[in-house]
Amino acid sequence: MPDGILQRLTPAKTLILFSVIVVVLPLVPYIPLWLILFCIAMIIWRLLYDLGRLPLPGRFVRLLMIVMVLVAIIVNYYTLFGRTAGSAFLALLLCMKLLEMHNQRDRMVVIFLASFVVILGFLFSQSIFTGIYMIFEIIVLTTTLISINHRPASYVSYLTTYKNNLWLASRMLLQAAPLCLLLFVLFPRVPGPLWGLPEDVGGATTGLTEEMSPGRISQLSNNDAVACRVKFKDVIPKSSELYWRGPVLWRFDGARWDAPKSQLTLRLESEHEKFGSAIDYSITLEPHQQRWLFALDLPDALPKHSRMSSELQVLSISVIDKVTRYELRSHTKYRIEPDTVYNKQRYLTLPLNISPRAKQLIQTWLRDSSDKSQIVQKALSYFRDQEFYYSRQPPLLFDDPVDEFLFQTRKGYCEHYASAFTVMMRQAGIPARVVTGYLGGEMNPLSDYMIVRQSDAHAWSEIWLDQQGWLRVDPTSMIPPERIESSVDLNRRQLQTNREN
Repeated sequence: MPDGILQRLTPAKTLILFSVIVVVLPLVPYIPLWLILFCIAMIIWRLLYDLGRLPLPGRFVRLLMIVMVLVAIIVNYYTLFGRTAGSAFLALLLCMKLLEMHNQRDRMVVIFLASFVVILGFLFSQSIFTGIYMIFEIIVLTTTLISINHRPASYVSYLTTYKNNLWLASRMLLQAAPLCLLLFVLFPRVPGPLWGLPEDVGGATTGLTEEMSPGRISQLSNNDAVACRVKFKDVIPKSSELYWRGPVLWRFDGARWDAPKSQLTLRLESEHEKFGSAIDYSITLEPHQQRWLFALDLPDALPKHSRMSSELQVLSISVIDKVTRYELRSHTKYRIEPDTVYNKQRYLTLPLNISPRAKQLIQTWLRDSSDKSQIVQKALSYFRDQEFYYSRQPPLLFDDPVDEFLFQTRKGYCEHYASAFTVMMRQAGIPARVVTGYLGGEMNPLSDYMIVRQSDAHAWSEIWLDQQGWLRVDPTSMIPPERIESSVDLNRRQLQTNREN
Protein backbone atom coordinates (compact mmCIF):
# COMPACT_ATOMS: atom_id res chain seq x y z
CA MET A 1 0.00 0.00 0.00
CA PRO A 2 1.44 3.48 -0.95
CA ASP A 3 2.75 5.63 1.90
CA GLY A 4 0.20 8.38 1.13
CA ILE A 5 -2.71 6.04 1.67
CA LEU A 6 -1.14 4.69 4.88
CA GLN A 7 -0.87 8.22 6.22
CA ARG A 8 -4.52 8.94 5.49
CA LEU A 9 -6.05 5.55 6.40
CA THR A 10 -4.79 5.02 9.96
CA PRO A 11 -5.66 1.92 12.05
CA ALA A 12 -8.18 3.98 14.03
CA LYS A 13 -10.02 5.10 10.89
CA THR A 14 -10.18 1.62 9.38
CA LEU A 15 -11.33 0.10 12.65
CA ILE A 16 -14.11 2.68 13.01
CA LEU A 17 -15.50 1.80 9.58
CA PHE A 18 -15.09 -1.91 10.29
CA SER A 19 -16.89 -1.50 13.64
CA VAL A 20 -19.86 0.20 11.99
CA ILE A 21 -20.12 -2.62 9.44
CA VAL A 22 -19.93 -5.26 12.19
CA VAL A 23 -22.70 -3.75 14.36
CA VAL A 24 -25.07 -2.97 11.47
CA LEU A 25 -24.70 -6.41 9.87
CA PRO A 26 -27.11 -8.25 12.29
CA LEU A 27 -29.87 -5.76 11.39
CA VAL A 28 -29.70 -6.48 7.66
CA PRO A 29 -32.50 -9.14 7.66
CA TYR A 30 -34.84 -6.75 9.51
CA ILE A 31 -34.44 -3.39 7.78
CA PRO A 32 -35.44 -2.41 4.21
CA LEU A 33 -33.05 -2.95 1.31
CA TRP A 34 -32.99 0.75 0.44
CA LEU A 35 -31.77 1.59 3.95
CA ILE A 36 -29.06 -1.09 3.74
CA LEU A 37 -27.86 0.43 0.46
CA PHE A 38 -27.96 3.90 2.03
CA CYS A 39 -25.78 2.75 4.94
CA ILE A 40 -23.32 1.11 2.53
CA ALA A 41 -23.16 4.36 0.55
CA MET A 42 -22.38 6.34 3.73
CA ILE A 43 -19.57 3.96 4.70
CA ILE A 44 -18.06 4.07 1.18
CA TRP A 45 -18.37 7.87 1.13
CA ARG A 46 -16.44 8.10 4.41
CA LEU A 47 -13.80 5.68 3.12
CA LEU A 48 -13.30 7.76 -0.04
CA TYR A 49 -12.96 10.89 2.09
CA ASP A 50 -10.31 9.24 4.27
CA LEU A 51 -8.45 8.30 1.08
CA GLY A 52 -8.64 11.88 -0.13
CA ARG A 53 -10.85 11.04 -3.12
CA LEU A 54 -14.13 12.75 -2.15
CA PRO A 55 -15.10 15.68 0.11
CA LEU A 56 -17.65 15.33 2.90
CA PRO A 57 -21.08 16.89 2.29
CA GLY A 58 -21.93 20.26 3.77
CA ARG A 59 -24.37 20.83 6.61
CA PHE A 60 -27.28 21.64 4.29
CA VAL A 61 -26.75 18.47 2.22
CA ARG A 62 -26.52 16.32 5.37
CA LEU A 63 -29.71 17.87 6.74
CA LEU A 64 -31.52 17.27 3.45
CA MET A 65 -30.34 13.65 3.37
CA ILE A 66 -31.47 12.85 6.88
CA VAL A 67 -34.89 14.47 6.33
CA MET A 68 -35.41 12.45 3.16
CA VAL A 69 -34.44 9.17 4.84
CA LEU A 70 -36.59 9.93 7.91
CA VAL A 71 -39.57 10.54 5.64
CA ALA A 72 -38.80 7.25 3.88
CA ILE A 73 -38.72 5.40 7.23
CA ILE A 74 -42.06 6.91 8.26
CA VAL A 75 -43.59 5.99 4.89
CA ASN A 76 -42.27 2.43 5.24
CA TYR A 77 -43.17 1.85 8.92
CA TYR A 78 -45.72 4.62 9.63
CA THR A 79 -43.73 5.46 12.77
CA LEU A 80 -40.23 6.08 14.12
CA PHE A 81 -40.91 3.99 17.21
CA GLY A 82 -41.05 0.28 17.79
CA ARG A 83 -38.47 -2.44 17.43
CA THR A 84 -38.00 -2.48 13.64
CA ALA A 85 -38.52 1.20 12.87
CA GLY A 86 -36.40 2.25 15.87
CA SER A 87 -33.57 -0.07 14.84
CA ALA A 88 -33.63 1.30 11.29
CA PHE A 89 -33.56 4.84 12.68
CA LEU A 90 -30.53 4.12 14.90
CA ALA A 91 -28.67 2.43 12.03
CA LEU A 92 -29.33 5.56 9.97
CA LEU A 93 -27.99 7.87 12.71
CA LEU A 94 -24.85 5.78 13.14
CA CYS A 95 -23.98 5.79 9.44
CA MET A 96 -24.86 9.47 9.01
CA LYS A 97 -22.56 10.35 11.90
CA LEU A 98 -19.62 9.09 9.80
CA LEU A 99 -20.12 12.07 7.48
CA GLU A 100 -19.56 14.60 10.27
CA MET A 101 -16.75 12.85 12.12
CA HIS A 102 -13.91 15.40 12.33
CA ASN A 103 -12.30 15.20 15.78
CA GLN A 104 -11.73 12.93 18.76
CA ARG A 105 -15.11 13.74 20.29
CA ASP A 106 -16.92 12.72 17.07
CA ARG A 107 -15.01 9.44 16.94
CA MET A 108 -15.96 8.67 20.54
CA VAL A 109 -19.62 9.43 19.76
CA VAL A 110 -19.54 6.97 16.84
CA ILE A 111 -18.14 4.19 19.06
CA PHE A 112 -20.63 4.85 21.87
CA LEU A 113 -23.54 4.91 19.40
CA ALA A 114 -22.27 1.69 17.83
CA SER A 115 -22.12 0.13 21.32
CA PHE A 116 -25.80 0.91 21.78
CA VAL A 117 -26.66 -0.55 18.35
CA VAL A 118 -25.05 -3.83 19.50
CA ILE A 119 -27.97 -4.35 21.91
CA LEU A 120 -30.49 -4.22 19.08
CA GLY A 121 -29.48 -7.70 17.92
CA PHE A 122 -31.04 -9.24 21.03
CA LEU A 123 -34.38 -7.56 20.25
CA PHE A 124 -34.71 -9.80 17.19
CA SER A 125 -32.97 -13.00 18.29
CA GLN A 126 -31.76 -14.49 21.57
CA SER A 127 -29.98 -17.48 20.04
CA ILE A 128 -26.55 -18.75 21.09
CA PHE A 129 -25.14 -17.55 17.77
CA THR A 130 -26.43 -14.03 18.50
CA GLY A 131 -24.69 -14.07 21.89
CA ILE A 132 -21.40 -15.26 20.39
CA TYR A 133 -21.58 -12.64 17.66
CA MET A 134 -22.32 -9.97 20.25
CA ILE A 135 -19.08 -10.90 22.11
CA PHE A 136 -17.25 -10.50 18.81
CA GLU A 137 -18.84 -7.04 18.36
CA ILE A 138 -17.74 -5.95 21.83
CA ILE A 139 -14.17 -7.10 21.18
CA VAL A 140 -14.08 -5.14 17.91
CA LEU A 141 -15.51 -1.99 19.53
CA THR A 142 -13.10 -2.19 22.47
CA THR A 143 -10.17 -2.63 20.08
CA THR A 144 -11.37 0.40 18.13
CA LEU A 145 -11.74 2.44 21.33
CA ILE A 146 -8.14 1.63 22.26
CA SER A 147 -6.93 2.52 18.76
CA ILE A 148 -8.48 5.97 18.70
CA ASN A 149 -6.99 6.81 22.12
CA HIS A 150 -3.48 5.43 21.65
CA ARG A 151 -1.30 6.65 18.81
CA PRO A 152 1.23 3.94 17.85
CA ALA A 153 4.92 4.69 17.45
CA SER A 154 5.94 5.54 13.90
CA TYR A 155 8.16 2.48 13.63
CA VAL A 156 5.34 0.04 14.54
CA SER A 157 3.67 -1.62 11.56
CA TYR A 158 -0.09 -1.51 11.06
CA LEU A 159 -0.37 -5.26 11.55
CA THR A 160 1.48 -5.06 14.86
CA THR A 161 -0.77 -2.17 15.96
CA TYR A 162 -3.92 -4.16 15.21
CA LYS A 163 -2.49 -7.21 17.00
CA ASN A 164 -1.42 -5.30 20.11
CA ASN A 165 -4.74 -3.44 20.45
CA LEU A 166 -6.74 -6.63 19.91
CA TRP A 167 -4.70 -8.44 22.56
CA LEU A 168 -5.18 -5.58 25.03
CA ALA A 169 -8.95 -5.44 24.37
CA SER A 170 -9.28 -9.20 24.86
CA ARG A 171 -7.40 -9.08 28.17
CA MET A 172 -9.52 -6.18 29.44
CA LEU A 173 -12.78 -7.97 28.60
CA LEU A 174 -11.53 -11.23 30.08
CA GLN A 175 -10.67 -9.44 33.33
CA ALA A 176 -14.14 -7.87 33.38
CA ALA A 177 -15.93 -11.21 32.83
CA PRO A 178 -15.96 -12.33 36.53
CA LEU A 179 -17.51 -9.03 37.60
CA CYS A 180 -20.17 -9.37 34.87
CA LEU A 181 -21.01 -12.89 36.04
CA LEU A 182 -21.26 -11.69 39.63
CA LEU A 183 -23.60 -8.86 38.66
CA PHE A 184 -25.69 -11.27 36.59
CA VAL A 185 -26.20 -13.52 39.60
CA LEU A 186 -26.62 -10.89 42.32
CA PHE A 187 -28.30 -8.00 40.51
CA PRO A 188 -32.10 -8.07 41.10
CA ARG A 189 -34.15 -8.86 38.02
CA VAL A 190 -37.80 -8.15 37.35
CA PRO A 191 -40.05 -10.15 35.01
CA GLY A 192 -39.94 -8.89 31.44
CA PRO A 193 -37.53 -6.43 29.84
CA LEU A 194 -36.19 -3.35 31.61
CA TRP A 195 -37.70 -1.17 28.91
CA GLY A 196 -40.97 -1.40 27.05
CA LEU A 197 -41.21 -1.38 23.28
CA PRO A 198 -44.30 -0.14 21.46
CA GLU A 199 -45.82 -2.54 18.98
CA ASP A 200 -44.25 -2.34 15.56
CA VAL A 201 -46.54 -0.83 12.96
CA GLY A 202 -46.26 -3.21 10.06
CA GLY A 203 -44.56 -6.01 11.98
CA ALA A 204 -45.69 -8.81 14.28
CA THR A 205 -45.00 -12.37 15.33
CA THR A 206 -47.18 -15.42 15.06
CA GLY A 207 -49.55 -15.86 17.99
CA LEU A 208 -53.03 -14.91 19.20
CA THR A 209 -54.53 -11.59 20.27
CA GLU A 210 -57.99 -10.33 21.20
CA GLU A 211 -58.46 -8.69 17.82
CA MET A 212 -57.45 -9.07 14.19
CA SER A 213 -56.55 -6.32 11.71
CA PRO A 214 -55.71 -7.88 8.32
CA GLY A 215 -53.63 -5.55 6.18
CA ARG A 216 -51.97 -3.72 9.06
CA ILE A 217 -49.04 -6.15 9.26
CA SER A 218 -46.45 -6.21 6.47
CA GLN A 219 -44.02 -8.65 8.08
CA LEU A 220 -44.98 -11.68 10.16
CA SER A 221 -42.07 -13.37 11.89
CA ASN A 222 -42.13 -16.84 13.37
CA ASN A 223 -42.59 -17.48 17.09
CA ASP A 224 -41.77 -21.03 18.13
CA ALA A 225 -42.69 -20.54 21.80
CA VAL A 226 -44.83 -23.35 23.23
CA ALA A 227 -48.53 -22.48 23.54
CA CYS A 228 -49.66 -25.75 25.11
CA ARG A 229 -48.91 -29.46 25.40
CA VAL A 230 -51.59 -32.05 24.68
CA LYS A 231 -51.72 -35.67 25.80
CA PHE A 232 -54.38 -37.85 24.18
CA LYS A 233 -55.84 -40.72 26.13
CA ASP A 234 -56.40 -43.05 23.20
CA VAL A 235 -56.50 -42.13 19.52
CA ILE A 236 -54.72 -39.07 18.09
CA PRO A 237 -57.05 -37.22 15.67
CA LYS A 238 -56.18 -36.64 12.02
CA SER A 239 -54.30 -33.47 11.09
CA SER A 240 -57.44 -32.11 9.42
CA GLU A 241 -59.24 -32.35 12.78
CA LEU A 242 -56.60 -30.58 14.89
CA TYR A 243 -58.34 -27.20 15.09
CA TRP A 244 -57.78 -25.79 18.57
CA ARG A 245 -60.61 -23.33 19.12
CA GLY A 246 -59.79 -19.99 20.75
CA PRO A 247 -61.23 -16.46 20.52
CA VAL A 248 -64.16 -16.04 18.12
CA LEU A 249 -64.39 -12.62 16.45
CA TRP A 250 -67.67 -11.38 15.02
CA ARG A 251 -67.67 -7.56 15.00
CA PHE A 252 -66.05 -5.88 11.98
CA ASP A 253 -65.59 -2.12 11.56
CA GLY A 254 -64.06 -2.26 8.10
CA ALA A 255 -60.49 -2.76 9.29
CA ARG A 256 -60.55 -4.72 12.56
CA TRP A 257 -62.29 -7.82 13.87
CA ASP A 258 -63.01 -8.20 17.59
CA ALA A 259 -65.57 -9.50 20.08
CA PRO A 260 -66.67 -6.92 22.68
CA LYS A 261 -66.42 -8.32 26.19
CA SER A 262 -69.47 -6.27 27.16
CA GLN A 263 -71.56 -8.38 24.76
CA LEU A 264 -70.17 -11.74 25.85
CA THR A 265 -72.95 -14.25 26.56
CA LEU A 266 -72.80 -17.81 27.89
CA ARG A 267 -74.55 -20.88 26.58
CA LEU A 268 -75.34 -24.43 27.72
CA GLU A 269 -73.15 -27.33 26.69
CA SER A 270 -76.18 -29.24 25.34
CA GLU A 271 -76.98 -26.70 22.63
CA HIS A 272 -75.02 -28.60 19.98
CA GLU A 273 -75.20 -32.16 18.69
CA LYS A 274 -72.24 -34.56 18.79
CA PHE A 275 -71.64 -37.53 16.50
CA GLY A 276 -69.17 -40.40 16.57
CA SER A 277 -66.81 -41.33 19.35
CA ALA A 278 -65.44 -38.79 21.79
CA ILE A 279 -61.77 -37.86 22.13
CA ASP A 280 -60.40 -37.58 25.67
CA TYR A 281 -57.23 -35.60 26.29
CA SER A 282 -55.50 -33.26 28.73
CA ILE A 283 -53.92 -29.88 27.99
CA THR A 284 -51.07 -28.19 29.81
CA LEU A 285 -51.47 -24.53 28.90
CA GLU A 286 -48.69 -21.96 29.17
CA PRO A 287 -49.67 -18.67 30.90
CA HIS A 288 -50.95 -16.05 28.44
CA GLN A 289 -52.63 -13.52 30.79
CA GLN A 290 -56.07 -14.11 29.24
CA ARG A 291 -59.05 -16.30 30.12
CA TRP A 292 -58.88 -18.43 26.99
CA LEU A 293 -58.88 -22.21 27.39
CA PHE A 294 -58.12 -23.87 24.08
CA ALA A 295 -60.04 -26.98 23.12
CA LEU A 296 -60.19 -29.32 20.17
CA ASP A 297 -63.11 -28.27 18.02
CA LEU A 298 -65.72 -29.06 19.43
CA PRO A 299 -65.58 -29.43 23.23
CA ASP A 300 -68.17 -31.62 24.91
CA ALA A 301 -67.42 -31.80 28.63
CA LEU A 302 -65.86 -28.62 30.03
CA PRO A 303 -63.03 -28.49 32.60
CA LYS A 304 -63.68 -27.24 36.12
CA HIS A 305 -64.01 -23.51 36.72
CA SER A 306 -64.78 -22.74 33.12
CA ARG A 307 -67.67 -21.56 30.98
CA MET A 308 -68.60 -21.67 27.30
CA SER A 309 -69.50 -18.53 25.38
CA SER A 310 -72.29 -18.26 22.82
CA GLU A 311 -69.57 -18.65 20.16
CA LEU A 312 -68.49 -21.96 21.76
CA GLN A 313 -65.24 -20.61 23.16
CA VAL A 314 -64.14 -22.13 26.47
CA LEU A 315 -63.30 -19.44 29.05
CA SER A 316 -61.67 -19.81 32.43
CA ILE A 317 -63.24 -18.03 35.39
CA SER A 318 -59.82 -16.59 36.25
CA VAL A 319 -56.92 -15.26 34.17
CA ILE A 320 -54.37 -17.89 33.06
CA ASP A 321 -51.28 -16.42 34.74
CA LYS A 322 -49.49 -19.70 35.47
CA VAL A 323 -49.07 -23.09 33.85
CA THR A 324 -52.54 -24.67 33.92
CA ARG A 325 -53.53 -28.27 33.30
CA TYR A 326 -57.07 -29.33 32.50
CA GLU A 327 -58.89 -32.30 30.99
CA LEU A 328 -61.33 -32.17 28.10
CA ARG A 329 -63.55 -34.28 25.91
CA SER A 330 -64.29 -33.27 22.33
CA HIS A 331 -66.17 -34.47 19.27
CA THR A 332 -64.62 -33.67 15.91
CA LYS A 333 -67.96 -34.41 14.22
CA TYR A 334 -70.77 -32.18 15.41
CA ARG A 335 -73.68 -29.95 14.40
CA ILE A 336 -74.38 -26.51 15.85
CA GLU A 337 -77.76 -24.74 15.56
CA PRO A 338 -79.01 -26.51 12.41
CA ASP A 339 -82.48 -24.93 12.59
CA THR A 340 -82.03 -21.38 13.89
CA VAL A 341 -78.95 -19.32 14.57
CA TYR A 342 -78.56 -17.48 17.86
CA ASN A 343 -77.91 -13.75 17.43
CA LYS A 344 -78.18 -14.07 13.65
CA GLN A 345 -77.97 -10.34 12.92
CA ARG A 346 -74.67 -10.14 14.75
CA TYR A 347 -73.10 -12.40 12.13
CA LEU A 348 -74.53 -10.51 9.14
CA THR A 349 -73.70 -6.91 10.08
CA LEU A 350 -71.17 -4.99 7.98
CA PRO A 351 -70.27 -1.29 7.85
CA LEU A 352 -72.00 0.73 5.14
CA ASN A 353 -70.32 1.03 1.73
CA ILE A 354 -67.61 -1.48 2.58
CA SER A 355 -65.84 -3.50 -0.12
CA PRO A 356 -68.04 -2.55 -3.12
CA ARG A 357 -66.02 -4.65 -5.60
CA ALA A 358 -66.39 -7.77 -3.44
CA LYS A 359 -70.10 -7.08 -3.12
CA GLN A 360 -70.42 -6.71 -6.89
CA LEU A 361 -68.68 -10.08 -7.37
CA ILE A 362 -71.02 -11.72 -4.85
CA GLN A 363 -74.07 -10.24 -6.57
CA THR A 364 -72.85 -11.74 -9.85
CA TRP A 365 -72.63 -15.16 -8.25
CA LEU A 366 -76.07 -14.75 -6.68
CA ARG A 367 -77.60 -13.97 -10.06
CA ASP A 368 -76.17 -17.23 -11.41
CA SER A 369 -77.34 -19.28 -8.45
CA SER A 370 -79.31 -18.56 -5.29
CA ASP A 371 -78.06 -21.73 -3.58
CA LYS A 372 -75.93 -20.54 -0.67
CA SER A 373 -73.80 -23.71 -0.73
CA GLN A 374 -72.80 -22.96 -4.30
CA ILE A 375 -71.82 -19.40 -3.32
CA VAL A 376 -69.49 -20.86 -0.69
CA GLN A 377 -67.88 -23.12 -3.27
CA LYS A 378 -67.51 -20.26 -5.77
CA ALA A 379 -65.69 -18.19 -3.13
CA LEU A 380 -63.33 -21.05 -2.28
CA SER A 381 -62.69 -21.71 -5.98
CA TYR A 382 -61.90 -18.02 -6.41
CA PHE A 383 -59.04 -18.31 -3.89
CA ARG A 384 -57.81 -21.53 -5.49
CA ASP A 385 -58.02 -20.54 -9.17
CA GLN A 386 -56.92 -16.91 -9.02
CA GLU A 387 -53.31 -15.88 -8.36
CA PHE A 388 -53.52 -15.74 -4.56
CA TYR A 389 -50.36 -16.38 -2.55
CA TYR A 390 -49.72 -17.29 1.07
CA SER A 391 -47.10 -14.79 2.25
CA ARG A 392 -45.71 -13.59 5.55
CA GLN A 393 -44.66 -10.31 3.93
CA PRO A 394 -47.88 -9.03 2.40
CA PRO A 395 -48.32 -5.40 1.32
CA LEU A 396 -49.96 -3.08 3.82
CA LEU A 397 -53.69 -2.41 3.25
CA PHE A 398 -55.35 0.71 4.59
CA ASP A 399 -58.17 2.06 2.39
CA ASP A 400 -60.35 -1.05 2.02
CA PRO A 401 -58.45 -4.15 3.24
CA VAL A 402 -60.90 -6.66 1.75
CA ASP A 403 -61.17 -5.17 -1.75
CA GLU A 404 -57.46 -4.39 -1.94
CA PHE A 405 -56.59 -7.95 -0.92
CA LEU A 406 -59.13 -9.63 -3.24
CA PHE A 407 -58.46 -7.61 -6.38
CA GLN A 408 -55.02 -5.99 -6.08
CA THR A 409 -52.35 -7.46 -3.79
CA ARG A 410 -53.65 -11.06 -3.46
CA LYS A 411 -50.92 -11.80 -0.94
CA GLY A 412 -51.50 -12.57 2.72
CA TYR A 413 -51.67 -15.15 5.47
CA CYS A 414 -54.57 -16.79 7.29
CA GLU A 415 -56.00 -13.54 8.71
CA HIS A 416 -56.36 -12.04 5.23
CA TYR A 417 -58.15 -15.09 3.85
CA ALA A 418 -60.44 -15.64 6.84
CA SER A 419 -61.40 -11.95 6.96
CA ALA A 420 -62.08 -11.61 3.23
CA PHE A 421 -64.05 -14.87 3.08
CA THR A 422 -66.18 -13.94 6.11
CA VAL A 423 -67.01 -10.53 4.64
CA MET A 424 -67.96 -12.13 1.31
CA MET A 425 -70.26 -14.58 3.07
CA ARG A 426 -72.01 -11.80 4.96
CA GLN A 427 -72.46 -9.90 1.69
CA ALA A 428 -74.15 -13.02 0.33
CA GLY A 429 -76.53 -13.07 3.31
CA ILE A 430 -74.79 -16.00 4.99
CA PRO A 431 -74.11 -15.60 8.73
CA ALA A 432 -70.36 -15.84 9.25
CA ARG A 433 -67.69 -15.24 11.90
CA VAL A 434 -63.93 -15.55 12.28
CA VAL A 435 -62.49 -18.18 14.60
CA THR A 436 -58.90 -17.94 15.82
CA GLY A 437 -56.82 -20.56 17.57
CA TYR A 438 -54.20 -23.08 16.54
CA LEU A 439 -53.99 -25.61 13.75
CA GLY A 440 -52.05 -28.84 14.08
CA GLY A 441 -49.18 -29.64 16.39
CA GLU A 442 -46.19 -31.95 16.47
CA MET A 443 -45.64 -35.05 18.53
CA ASN A 444 -42.69 -34.92 20.88
CA PRO A 445 -40.31 -37.57 19.53
CA LEU A 446 -39.09 -38.33 23.05
CA SER A 447 -42.50 -38.64 24.69
CA ASP A 448 -46.17 -39.30 24.01
CA TYR A 449 -47.59 -35.78 23.98
CA MET A 450 -48.19 -33.19 21.29
CA ILE A 451 -46.64 -29.71 21.29
CA VAL A 452 -48.67 -26.80 19.92
CA ARG A 453 -46.58 -23.70 19.29
CA GLN A 454 -47.38 -20.04 18.73
CA SER A 455 -46.25 -20.59 15.14
CA ASP A 456 -49.29 -22.86 14.77
CA ALA A 457 -51.64 -19.90 15.35
CA HIS A 458 -54.36 -19.84 12.71
CA ALA A 459 -57.59 -18.13 11.71
CA TRP A 460 -60.51 -19.67 9.84
CA SER A 461 -64.19 -18.98 9.21
CA GLU A 462 -67.47 -20.43 10.37
CA ILE A 463 -70.61 -20.04 8.26
CA TRP A 464 -74.22 -20.95 8.98
CA LEU A 465 -76.34 -22.76 6.38
CA ASP A 466 -79.96 -23.90 6.66
CA GLN A 467 -80.40 -27.40 8.09
CA GLN A 468 -76.62 -27.76 8.39
CA GLY A 469 -75.87 -25.24 11.12
CA TRP A 470 -72.43 -23.77 11.68
CA LEU A 471 -69.75 -25.19 9.39
CA ARG A 472 -66.01 -24.68 9.60
CA VAL A 473 -64.48 -23.33 6.39
CA ASP A 474 -60.73 -22.75 6.08
CA PRO A 475 -60.12 -20.63 2.95
CA THR A 476 -56.35 -20.61 3.53
CA SER A 477 -56.26 -24.34 2.77
CA MET A 478 -57.33 -23.59 -0.81
CA ILE A 479 -53.94 -22.05 -1.66
CA PRO A 480 -51.90 -24.59 -3.69
CA PRO A 481 -48.46 -25.53 -2.30
CA GLU A 482 -46.65 -23.88 -5.22
CA ARG A 483 -48.12 -20.50 -4.15
CA ILE A 484 -46.84 -20.69 -0.55
CA GLU A 485 -43.85 -18.35 -0.34
CA SER A 486 -42.36 -19.40 3.00
CA SER A 487 -40.48 -22.71 3.12
CA VAL A 488 -41.45 -23.03 6.80
CA ASP A 489 -45.17 -22.86 5.98
CA LEU A 490 -44.73 -25.16 2.98
CA ASN A 491 -42.99 -27.77 5.15
CA ARG A 492 -45.75 -27.50 7.73
CA ARG A 493 -48.39 -28.07 5.02
CA GLN A 494 -46.49 -31.07 3.67
CA LEU A 495 -46.07 -32.60 7.14
CA GLN A 496 -49.80 -32.28 7.76
CA THR A 497 -50.55 -33.87 4.39
CA ASN A 498 -48.16 -36.74 5.04
CA ARG A 499 -49.60 -37.35 8.48
CA GLU A 500 -53.12 -37.33 7.01
CA ASN A 501 -52.13 -39.97 4.47
